[in-house]
Amino acid sequence: VLPQAQFHKYMQVTSAPLTDTAGTQSFGSVACPTGAQAIGGGAVIAGSSLSENINSSIPFTDGSGWRAWVNNSSATNGSFTVYAVCAKKVSNYSVVVGTGVNNPAGLQTTAEAFCPSGSVSLGGGGFASSGSTAVNINTSIPLKKGWRVDMNNASSTAETASAYVV
Repeated sequence: VLPQAQFHKYMQVTSAPLTDTAGTQSFGSVACPTGAQAIGGGAVIAGSSLSENINSSIPFTDGSGWRAWVNNSSATNGSFTVYAVCAKKVSNYSVVVGTGVNNPAGLQTTAEAFCPSGSVSLGGGGFASSGSTAVNINTSIPLKKGWRVDMNNASSTAETASAYVV
């Protein structure tokens, strides 16, 4: 979250291609250059397999980069890349984590995070408490003053979904 002000310089940084191992959930991250903070980010899965999807995609809580967890329930390894959009450090920058929402087995749950008064959202993402390849992000979108994530839970256990807003 950033006060209502203009920033003038930003850059996109990417991780090297990372392996999402067959039958597991894999983690990747990318750091912003020194003196910059993440204002957005995400991950891209290189393949077209329906068995690969994003479990979670969020900024580091200190804003120094972006991290993502990718599910691969197939029998074949795949690859993914983590991205961050980084901007020159700005005073009053913050990452707000919304209250975790119960995500029951077999359902989709909405989680939201909201900006402090007087600030605007620049980016955001969602985090699932699950290591299961059956839990993933369905939707990750900005709100007028925050961020919304819809999390699918096709696993057999209840999990928690949390939204993040920058």
